[in-house]
Amino acid sequence: METALDVMFMMDGSGSMQFESGGVWGSKQELASAVAEALAWLAADSGDRVAACPCHVSAPQPTAMSGGVDGLSNVVHMLSRTPANGLKMDLDASAQVVVRCMRHPGLVLICSDLLDPNIAFRRALGRLRHAGHDVLVLQILDQSERLFDVPEQVLLQDLEGGGSHRVTAAHIRDDYLRVLQAHQDEILSVCRGLHVDHVLLDPHESPIPALRELLQRRSGGTGMTSLSG
Repeated sequence: METALDVMFMMDGSGSMQFESGGVWGSKQELASAVAEALAWLAADSGDRVAACPCHVSAPQPTAMSGGVDGLSNVVHMLSRTPANGLKMDLDASAQVVVRCMRHPGLVLICSDLLDPNIAFRRALGRLRHAGHDVLVLQILDQSERLFDVPEQVLLQDLEGGGSHRVTAAHIRDDYLRVLQAHQDEILSVCRGLHVDHVLLDPHESPIPALRELLQRRSGGTGMTSLSG
């Protein structure tokens, strides 16, 4: 007999999540919300309890952990009120809140582009794992970010700080890709070291194949409880 889980969705509400480049799923924020809503429905339908926590610098307030329609409605309501509002993400501070509010070890899903210094990511994952939680990282990056597929003359806008810079793409592409690859390598290394699954999603692609592969890899199940390794 399967035991019901407490499932927490940690949602990145920082400005960079507003980025989009014409993908079928819209912005990174829109894809993250759609995936979280679908997984929350799957969890609630499986009898699990669900909640969501925005990962903002200003004190995050998670929704109440509950099952059924009430839990799902709370999560969906929070997702509908989590626009990319220009605040910077503080993943570790949000992890502290999540650890305090989850009474039992459960499943925590982090939905973020993770475009922050990795030291906060490492601390947050360590904190969650130390508290006994299973953790899944759903990283959302747009293909334009991953490939630096931009016009040769482009105005880059800081969606969190508000500044802008006009650059020649050819002058910075190699350095940009090198730094991004090092950043990604460190994220994957942290996940492997803490036994955390990582899934990369792109608003230009359907998330279904990646999520299906995750389900099959972890347990071969079809419900949210099967995601908990």
